[in-house]
Amino acid sequence: MKRLVLLAGLISCLLATVLPSAAATDDPAETTFTFGGALWINYAYQEWKSPDQGKKTGLNFDNLRLSFDGTHGETLLFSGQYRMYGYTRAIHHAWFGYRWGEANRIELGVTQVPFGLLPFASHSFWFGLGYYVGVEDDYDSGIKWTHEGGAWDLNLAYFANEELNDATNLNRYSVDLVRSGEDQNEEFSQGNLRVAYTIGKGTENSSQFGLSGQYGGIDNREVDKYGDRWHGAFHYLGRYGAWNPEIQVTRYEYNPENPEGVDDRLILMGNLTSTRHVAAKGTLINANLRKFWDVDWGPVKGFNAYYNYSHLLKDEADFRDSQLHNPGCVFQAGPHWVWVDFLIGKNAWYLNDSPEASGMGPGGTDKWEFRFNLNFEWYF
Repeated sequence: MKRLVLLAGLISCLLATVLPSAAATDDPAETTFTFGGALWINYAYQEWKSPDQGKKTGLNFDNLRLSFDGTHGETLLFSGQYRMYGYTRAIHHAWFGYRWGEANRIELGVTQVPFGLLPFASHSFWFGLGYYVGVEDDYDSGIKWTHEGGAWDLNLAYFANEELNDATNLNRYSVDLVRSGEDQNEEFSQGNLRVAYTIGKGTENSSQFGLSGQYGGIDNREVDKYGDRWHGAFHYLGRYGAWNPEIQVTRYEYNPENPEGVDDRLILMGNLTSTRHVAAKGTLINANLRKFWDVDWGPVKGFNAYYNYSHLLKDEADFRDSQLHNPGCVFQAGPHWVWVDFLIGKNAWYLNDSPEASGMGPGGTDKWEFRFNLNFEWYF
């Protein structure tokens, strides 16, 4: 109840402070609505798989997504996306908002957490390691104010809880704290602040530097005490003609209040029906480089290639660090996209680890593993 009161109070204060007075008009506002989606087909080669673990190669349905976006008049906004994977269903985002002027917007609902490099801290289909510790492309339920004016970008947000308000539900897109077995921690009352300054904004050559901070609570259903968690990041984003370098350094700490016998050095995180124990404290480094080309290869008119690297340094001396090298490229032919990714990693989620031997926690095999990934995408 206290969380709901706090959220309601924050919304009221924001609206009273920043929203302009409604002006009378004789013309009824027009509603615009855009419906779209995508179909993804995936092919993968997983070097480490033995016959008793399944096939090394396979072509399969990845997901069908349905999206809608719209406006009512000049100020009211709404957006949503629902994804149907071959093995689960998940809401990606669902929010409505208010825009005033060219610089300010408020979104209420399941919306992207403003943190670090946006919209992603990677260029690849697979994302970097930050996605798997909940600091890249994370979506939660709350309210967010975005200001994009001149060289400055500012984001201020409050999230009451993760996107589903049910930490036992693994049918989720984002990686969040989840509850299962002896791990009974969940997220609540999270605040975010992100500030970025861009030199040469809107020109062919620009450099953005930013700082992000996040602080929230951890509720354990087994004890009558609350833990806390925080994330901080510095990021750099460059756009120099066809070149796009990126760097982000993130520090995170989860400080749960667990019952006796539950390891405080680990937290349970999950999404899309999977769970892993993740190191509760660590430093994450992202270093990315991408280049674009205009090409004329039959139907292919756009092409870019990239190299993404991410490294999770865990505080615990006996935990093995996680690393991921990801060279790849994208071919674009109208509404058709093909992603080609070469993944070389160790102690990483989905690279020969398991819930019992989590690469993101103490470490998995500590061997370099290889995955080749192709994703065929059609957008409509």
